[in-house]
Amino acid sequence: MAAELDAIRAMQPVNSLEQQRLEAEQNYVAAKLNLANLLQATPSADFEVSDQSAYGSGIPPSKDEALQLALMARFDYRSAEANVKAADLKRQSIKSTRYPTLRFQADDGQSGSTPVHNMNTYRIQGVVELPVFTGGRIKAEEQELEALTRQAQVALDKSRSQIETDVLIAISGVEWAQKQVTASAENVKLSRQELDLSRARFSQGVTDNTEVVNAQDRLSRADDASIRAQFTLGLSRANLARAIGVAETTYHK
Repeated sequence: MAAELDAIRAMQPVNSLEQQRLEAEQNYVAAKLNLANLLQATPSADFEVSDQSAYGSGIPPSKDEALQLALMARFDYRSAEANVKAADLKRQSIKSTRYPTLRFQADDGQSGSTPVHNMNTYRIQGVVELPVFTGGRIKAEEQELEALTRQAQVALDKSRSQIETDVLIAISGVEWAQKQVTASAENVKLSRQELDLSRARFSQGVTDNTEVVNAQDRLSRADDASIRAQFTLGLSRANLARAIGVAETTYHK
């Protein structure tokens, strides 16, 4: 009866772990699809992570360095910056219409009564234009373009603030994930030591296999937590690459 009881006790965690394995397989497929969506890649579950830098062991870049890199790499910020420059150039162009303009024109040709009896003719003239009655129109256009310039500047500042928020959150996520990886690795080490000691106690007849099974279960949970921490770190690094704007160059689709 004792042997049968030990076998039943051993089969219970086996069935429980089998259920966890099936659930983990489904979560693995969903996790890869979410990763592909985050990296703006083709959604497909038929891929494996081959670039080990996705998990990495180095520390994330400094906040100032990451922010400067993001401002140079993010196309949304560069587009907003170009809009500000374009609006400012238009405003300067309208202001320049207040100044007098000087144009020179020249042409040459032939003149005569017949194609045989003709002579070359030349004309050179200069034209000076003075904007006398256009002050109201120019002022209205200047005010309109000044409003557009301020609007573009607000959009630029908003884009910079959003980029800074994305970068800081991503860096904080990487730092937190690295701490989780370190803590989970230490927990796995302790769980393995516990399992070794439990097996030694069982081999000496000090305890039954329940203690060994429980130690194996705790080790399995610790391994699972370590894997989750590694995945969180990889996801955090991918999020940091997306926030900086270098996801396409960092990860191969």
